Amino acid sequence: MSVMWAGNDRAVANMAVGPHVEIVDIIANGEAHEAREFVRNHMDEAAANLVS
Repeated sequence: MSVMWAGNDRAVANMAVGPHVEIVDIIANGEAHEAREFVRNHMDEAAANLVS
């Protein structure tokens, strides 16, 4: 819901391919701790972008 209300520019920025490819690579390499930290930071940044 936040994505829809944040507007198109913010929503598109949050769905950028680069960070999502990076998390897939981290998971594929079996780096569980790094994956957790990356996703936590990614989601915090995404939330901050959507409500700013």
